Amino acid sequence: MIISEEKLAEIKEEIKLSAADVNKKQKKVKTYHIQKGGMPFEGCAMTNSRKAIGEIHSDTNA
Repeated sequence: MIISEEKLAEIKEEIKLSAADVNKKQKKVKTYHIQKGGMPFEGCAMTNSRKAIGEIHSDTNA
């Protein structure tokens, strides 16, 4: 796909930042704490799918 020069100039004008925009401080970003918990039904019988989920869960917490 080829973009014509006039369309490209339009695009460049639309995304241009002013000097004031460049020097603005970043606004506060809300951060959320990660909640960690144990594996549900830990003492119950294990199916193959529960084993797979348990392995994935243990890999991410390692």
